[in-house]
Amino acid sequence: MIALKSSGMNRVSLGIQTFSDRFLKEMHCAHTPEKAKQIINLLLDYGFTVNIDMIYGLIGQTKEHLEYDMEVLNSFGAPHQVTLFPLRIATHTPLGEELERKEGITIKAHFKRLLEFDAFIEKTMLNNNYFREESPVFYHKKGAYEHKYHSTETRIVGIGSSAGTLLDDGEGCNFHNVDEYISAINENRDPAISGVALNQQQAYERFILYRIIYMNRSLPNFKEIVEQRFMEHYGVPMGDIYDKVLEDMRRLRFIKSGTDKIIFTDRLWMVLNKVKIGMPSIL
Repeated sequence: MIALKSSGMNRVSLGIQTFSDRFLKEMHCAHTPEKAKQIINLLLDYGFTVNIDMIYGLIGQTKEHLEYDMEVLNSFGAPHQVTLFPLRIATHTPLGEELERKEGITIKAHFKRLLEFDAFIEKTMLNNNYFREESPVFYHKKGAYEHKYHSTETRIVGIGSSAGTLLDDGEGCNFHNVDEYISAINENRDPAISGVALNQQQAYERFILYRIIYMNRSLPNFKEIVEQRFMEHYGVPMGDIYDKVLEDMRRLRFIKSGTDKIIFTDRLWMVLNKVKIGMPSIL
């Protein structure tokens, strides 16, 4: 800790995932719940800005398991940021087969459970002085906001199988099969299984679409926040692009019509599970 602090580092992100010894062992994690608690408290004592990554919706995880994770999570001295990732399971994958074998439920039922867990998590975190501006991130009201990061506003180069690349003018996804990926690298071939080039309008629409999907859409000033982020990122007004994206989503039956709230349909989640590259391909 002293070495990290003296080198100028001030923020640490920890992949805790869960405080359940059972699930940590099933995921083959190297740490234990006790070790995780010790490190979190130590980092806070040394004055680091701390983010804790958690996963919910694990196969076999019940509401009681989640309640325990939330109880432990909120027992610390206010970690500045908590990122709670839902375990989204795609069709025709080993996890999908394991879900059906161990729990006897469909992926659609799993998504419904994720939504129920998410509602419980949000209520619990809000009651513990966190606020939610973008999913899946919660920020503590005690001085964490200036340390927030915007994961969808970065430029990313994906290295490794299944890794995704996200650039201003395009995006793509590498081969999912490890052997195919390695062969492409060894043969000096492009390891991307697919990719798409974006024009400026598409890039603008993708920016807004990411925010609609990942930010807290229930905020009363949601559109104004998106507009501010858009101006900060591109240096030009958002104009009517936000309304166009919403209309496209309604047309494709990704959000429900006849309501002022942005409510996603099951169709959106099913399509997202099948998308091999980024979001523009769904509009």
